[in-house]
Amino acid sequence: MNKDIEAMIEKKIKNFMWDDKSPMVSQGILNSPIGQGGKKLLNIAARNEAIELMRLKTYLGAGEARPKWALVADSLIAQVIPSNLKVDPEDRQSTYLQNWKPKLNGNNTLPTSLKKMIKVANKHNVKLDVPHPCLEMKREMPVWHHKGQSKHRGRPNHGRWQNCHRHTHKIKTVGEMQDYLNKTRPPNHLERKNCRCPSCRQDRDNGCENPRECRNAAKRVLDALQTKWDPRKPATNQPIAQLPSEEPSISKNAGNWMKIPAGYRVFGQTKTTEDDAPVGIQPPQGEQEHINIHIHVRCIGEGNENAKVGAAIWYGEDNPRNVFYRCSSTKQTAQAGEAETILHILQQSEGQDDIKIFSNMDYCRKMLTTHLHQSEDRGWIGTPNKEILQCLIAKIRSRWGKLWISKLEEAPQHQNDEHADSLIPPQPWTEAPTPAPAQHEMDAPILHGARLETMSQSLLYQGIMETRTLKSAPGARRTTLINMDMARHGAEALSGDLPTDETIWRSVNSKEMPVRIRAYMWKAMHGAYKIGSWWGHIQDLQYRQDCHVCGVEETMEHILLQCQATGQKAIWAAVEQLWGAKKLKWTPLTMGVLLGCGMANIRDERSREKLVGASRLYRILITEANHLIWKLRCEWKISREADPERKITQEEAQRKYVTTLNKRLRLECLMTDSRRYQHKALHPSVVEKTWWDLLQNKHDLSEHWI
Repeated sequence: MNKDIEAMIEKKIKNFMWDDKSPMVSQGILNSPIGQGGKKLLNIAARNEAIELMRLKTYLGAGEARPKWALVADSLIAQVIPSNLKVDPEDRQSTYLQNWKPKLNGNNTLPTSLKKMIKVANKHNVKLDVPHPCLEMKREMPVWHHKGQSKHRGRPNHGRWQNCHRHTHKIKTVGEMQDYLNKTRPPNHLERKNCRCPSCRQDRDNGCENPRECRNAAKRVLDALQTKWDPRKPATNQPIAQLPSEEPSISKNAGNWMKIPAGYRVFGQTKTTEDDAPVGIQPPQGEQEHINIHIHVRCIGEGNENAKVGAAIWYGEDNPRNVFYRCSSTKQTAQAGEAETILHILQQSEGQDDIKIFSNMDYCRKMLTTHLHQSEDRGWIGTPNKEILQCLIAKIRSRWGKLWISKLEEAPQHQNDEHADSLIPPQPWTEAPTPAPAQHEMDAPILHGARLETMSQSLLYQGIMETRTLKSAPGARRTTLINMDMARHGAEALSGDLPTDETIWRSVNSKEMPVRIRAYMWKAMHGAYKIGSWWGHIQDLQYRQDCHVCGVEETMEHILLQCQATGQKAIWAAVEQLWGAKKLKWTPLTMGVLLGCGMANIRDERSREKLVGASRLYRILITEANHLIWKLRCEWKISREADPERKITQEEAQRKYVTTLNKRLRLECLMTDSRRYQHKALHPSVVEKTWWDLLQNKHDLSEHWI
């Protein structure tokens, strides 16, 4: 897509989002996911880059799947090599398989579409990245200007004998060079220039001046390849032999690549070191043991800012290694805690030991078996806890011993919960977390990026957006941070928990609220309304920053809780009166409570059981009142021109609030129609639990009043 068209579409999106007015929130925040305070708005530039990567995926295909235009593109790209690179025209096969790059800047004959495709590929680090290529892939690679040629082993691409390989022996691939070098010689063959054996005589008849020197040069060409690309070296990623057991251990193979297109990866490392000698798993030095370990992961306050995770690790009766491990992950969840605990166990164990872990969770077992290769092919895009999981799988692959993970119920002994519980100290959550395990294992094969062959346009777009967030995450607005902190403590006053940022943003965008209220709450959280200090920097309009009735700066808190012109006092009195019908505790209103009301979870004061209907009613009462007060303020400011004589009266505000709630009740009754709304329909029992205590003459209603 042309840059001008791209800019025009972005402008139209911006004007639509902000109603042709100046934006109050940056485009980067709007493009961010819901859980990060954004709207998951389409980024046209990233979408176009995803399309270019899909074109590149087609271009890098092989065999019959490769379109004819890709062959034309090969020829066009091969014609724009910089003049300082000495690459013979017949050697130019693919810039992604060889160590030359086309010239993309300045004037050349390369079409704009191909230039853009290659630039996008370079931007997102598309390259052939295979930790342990199979023999078939090694032999298919071009031998001249090979991607894996070592920079410290001479000049293997140019010379008298290399020209002989090209023109006389017609060698193009690594496999052809290996076959030439391993060609069987007759018994009377002599290693000299004038050897009279039939094989050397035939080579000389074909034009080879010195078959012996030509073969020596062929050996030097193969010697110049990095160890992992040399077909004469044994593969270091052979399948791991399994013990005779019904349950296989976690595989240590870093993937299986039989064809070159399967080795292309996107979003990889920007700079890579020369992989000249891949390190294999070191054989055991001491006695190998088989160890059974029981772990019991516990998490309190999961999903909250003050969540804590720990795990009891039990090796056996009176074993000195029995311990309660306090997890120190940045994200305190049970899933991350299980992965960190297993990583801690592996780092504390000998590398040659076979370990079987019985866990009360099933997360790591599934992620390291069923979903492992799929996650690595996707580049862990959108996968929670991906950093600790990548470190864990790297550690597993660097060990000689095998690893099994099973459910705690499958342990040979049934009293494992008692063993684990006995390790938990009286006050486990007051202890300092254990230092986090090392996050990198340099001696293990690590797959960087995502496998291009398996990527869809949607996944590529998601990967591009994640990469952009890591490189240049939009800075949090000061107003947003303040409002988030107030909402967090407001939610704590309502429910006793400190929610995370993601929980707050998801509550603001909860589908329980109508779209109009969601938009209002999102803007209020970001401070995206043009009120108060926003007008203080605009010449001749500074008077708008103050409330003309109260004589103070007009902030959102003032509008909702203090202003005498919006009718807020009557509305909140009505809210408190309606809430009294539930006979539950009333929490004093603050700005934090108004912003964090979407996370209200009301509990019974005695049983501490969550009251679903009461919680839902509280969220409806507060959000509807919140939004109505804002609308009344706008009506007074705009329609009534902020006339102090025409401010909203208490009776008018209370009447409008009751009307709003009646409309909401009728709407929810209609939304119980399962035939019309199917899975989106509300269950009648939910509506009844929410509204029953507020209904007038409720005892005169029929059984099916909804």
